Amino acid sequence: MEPHCTTSRFFLILWLLLAGISMGNALSEDSLADEPKPSQVDADIAIAGINGEVTFPLRCKPDGGKAAVVIFITNDCPIANRFAPEIERIRSDYAGKGVALTLAHVDPDLDAETAKTHAKEYGLKASVVIDREHVLVRATGATVTPEAIVIDPKGAIQYRGRINDLFAGYGDRRKEPRNHDLRDALDAVLAGKPVAVPETRALGCFIQE
Repeated sequence: MEPHCTTSRFFLILWLLLAGISMGNALSEDSLADEPKPSQVDADIAIAGINGEVTFPLRCKPDGGKAAVVIFITNDCPIANRFAPEIERIRSDYAGKGVALTLAHVDPDLDAETAKTHAKEYGLKASVVIDREHVLVRATGATVTPEAIVIDPKGAIQYRGRINDLFAGYGDRRKEPRNHDLRDALDAVLAGKPVAVPETRALGCFIQE
C-alpha cells in the first residue's frame, strides 16, 4: 500500500504543478490582452504614402478637419478585403464632413506597386501608406486587420475596433451587419458627442511583429 500511495501522491503533485503552469500561461495571455492601449497619439508622426508623398495619418486636416481615421489592412487578408466596398463608402460619405481616411498596410515586405495594384483592384481611393516599421500600429494599439482608429483634432483616440459586425465570428458572416460601429463613432465625433462604444473587438488577421 505504501508504494502505491507514494506513487499516487507523486502524480497528484505533478498534476497540480502542470495545472499551475497552464493557469499561469492563461493568466499571462489574459494580462497581455488586457494591457492598456494608448488613448492619445502623436499627430506629428509622418510616413510616406505609396506615391512618395509625405503623409500624417494621425493628424486631422489643418483647415477644419474633424477626425482622422486609420484603417489597418493587408492585401492578402480575406476579411480586410471583404470590407473594401464599405471602406470606400465610408471614405466617400465622410470626405466632405472633415474626415480624412488613411489605409495602412502592415506587411513590412509589401512594395508600393503591389499596394497600388491592390487599391485599384478593390476600388480603394483613400490615401494609402505601408507601415513597415509598425510605427502606426504601436501608436494606436491596433492588433488585427481590418481595424479602425478614429482620432479627434486633439490627438485623442475616440474609437478603436471593428468597422461593423458583418462577421459574428471567424467563418461566420452575416448577410448584413447589425451594428455600424465606425460610422456611429464618426457621427458622434462630428456631432461633438462622446462615442457610445469607444472600443470593440475587431475580427481579422492578427498583426505580426
